[in-house]
Amino acid sequence: MEAPGLSAYGVTMWVYIIPVGRIPDMPAWFVSMMPGAKGTLASIELDSETEWLNSNQRDEGPERDEKLARIMAKGYDSWKDRPAVLGDDVMHVAACLCSHPDLPMDSSNSAEDTLAFAACGATLGKLPQKPAAAVSTLSPKLSRPKHHGLEVMALHMPTGIYLPTLLTA
Repeated sequence: MEAPGLSAYGVTMWVYIIPVGRIPDMPAWFVSMMPGAKGTLASIELDSETEWLNSNQRDEGPERDEKLARIMAKGYDSWKDRPAVLGDDVMHVAACLCSHPDLPMDSSNSAEDTLAFAACGATLGKLPQKPAAAVSTLSPKLSRPKHHGLEVMALHMPTGIYLPTLLTA
């Protein structure tokens, strides 16, 4: 479906919600489905109480700003030594690690954290400002108790890849 309105960058966004089942390691799966794709992976761990911006429990004001600042600080540290992956063909694959295997959560709960983390890479010139596609998933890997983790992979999509077809194949 077409997302209503224009994005912050003035482009039309298309949203696909495609149930793909439980893929053990979504970033690795994408690499295996796109032979020759090149990219990089960065990750952070966030304290569930003091750093995690859960979209179901939105903090406002100074508390939210403090959490965002802590996410950004960790994000800059994680991206600063990664190689740059730039271009119009770069996609982001974000995987959220939860601290409990039975925690009822969907990957959209990590949207603010993922965007802040990816923005760090873009600010440092490591990622494009506008990725060609962004995918979000839960990871079956677990973080430490009382912590969440994020892994964001940026990779070049080989010519001829159409993401919805790849995901439904």
